[in-house]
Amino acid sequence: MLVQFKFENFRSFKDEAILNLVAASKLQSDPLLDSGNVFLARERPKLELLRVGALYGANASGKSNVTAALSVFKRFVRESANIDFRIDPEPFLLDITSRDAPTSFEITFLMTASQELASEPIQYRYGFEIKRTKDKLEVLSEWLFEAETTTEALLFEREGSLVRHGRRFTEGKPLLMDKHINRTGSLFLSVAAQLGTPKASSLVWHLINGISVLSGLNDDGIHSFTKFCLANDRYSDLIQDLVREADTGIPGIFLTEEDGMEDKAMPTRVREGSPYYKGKNSLDNTFVMANHPVFDLHETQVDTAHFPFLEKESQGTQKLFDFAGPIFDTLARGAVLVIDEMDARFHPMLTRALVRLFQSSESNPNNAQLIFVTHDTNLLDSKSLRRDQIMFVEKDRLGGSHMYALSDFKGIRKGSSFEQEYLEGRYGAIPFLGGLSRLFTDSSGVDHSIEIDSENVHADA
Repeated sequence: MLVQFKFENFRSFKDEAILNLVAASKLQSDPLLDSGNVFLARERPKLELLRVGALYGANASGKSNVTAALSVFKRFVRESANIDFRIDPEPFLLDITSRDAPTSFEITFLMTASQELASEPIQYRYGFEIKRTKDKLEVLSEWLFEAETTTEALLFEREGSLVRHGRRFTEGKPLLMDKHINRTGSLFLSVAAQLGTPKASSLVWHLINGISVLSGLNDDGIHSFTKFCLANDRYSDLIQDLVREADTGIPGIFLTEEDGMEDKAMPTRVREGSPYYKGKNSLDNTFVMANHPVFDLHETQVDTAHFPFLEKESQGTQKLFDFAGPIFDTLARGAVLVIDEMDARFHPMLTRALVRLFQSSESNPNNAQLIFVTHDTNLLDSKSLRRDQIMFVEKDRLGGSHMYALSDFKGIRKGSSFEQEYLEGRYGAIPFLGGLSRLFTDSSGVDHSIEIDSENVHADA
């Protein structure tokens, strides 16, 4: 479960940005709305988290950089122990001090130490600072804390190549004796996990597999993941039902191994990023087909046509299928799903329906969390989302992005029209377009816009 993710000096974010999923206290909202969006993550101390978070903002405001920060953080944790690992911290470049300053990431999350359902999850806070000097990547600092109650206990902290461990992380002590283990460009946590240290291995596995980051515009690798889910009895019926209930006109889908068909191959990062792919067939040579009914003159179904899914179905239908696997997998595991441009190619009603899967205790009994970037203002509804679930990203005049929540604003009345007030500019994070009509008028005032005579336009023009 994700509590909070912080990052600083990354891409368009010069200052620290905080993606916070802790439910705001003393927030007046509908109890029925709270029941679908807030869950009790810990009893001692009491901690309530949000199931859903939505990010809004103008184009080029930096929304996608929030999801990119999570992706870079995950990649660093997953791969930095490899000798040939290369990554650019991508600091903020529009300030002469920031471009030479370190980039930092910190995540706070909950992880259950025991498989027993009654066991309280333990809270961890892990982060690091990185910087590239010429061609050399350096980990400047790194820290890991554990909190079973209200007090944090140090597991380890690092400054440069020096690592100090706490009493609860004695298993890491033997690693500190080997000077070659702690390379300047590798995270100590990643190296410890690679060498099989139990706690480090468990934490790294959770960070890699417990959080998935997807793009709503580039989802090639996800298609293959959903194919595997379709072949898995645990998810097959759910995927079939989703495609059918979304009014796609497809009563059923199935897998085939016909020759001569093209499909999307699964990238290695997707296969390795799923706990279900361990030792499994990736189904790279299997293709998705869709059933369509064939009717006679009396509108009676007399046959069924089989269409290659990637060749004949709309991009919106393809995206719905592709996302079905990660969505149902996340709901089943109680994991975290982050989607950039979630509403791309989706009807607003379909986007709302997918969000509601995470807001229902029936479809989301394990308290999975969904964070998504969107332009769909239909979701800005006080009956759908709490004010602390609505976050905005805005860029200032110096090119720096800033993130804040609707709950940061005072004086918002219960039942306010969030959508209308957002589009009116009350909360910021909207584009200021100026007058686009001026693009068609020169400095002399002559209108150069093109007038089309519809009567003389050929049908094939």
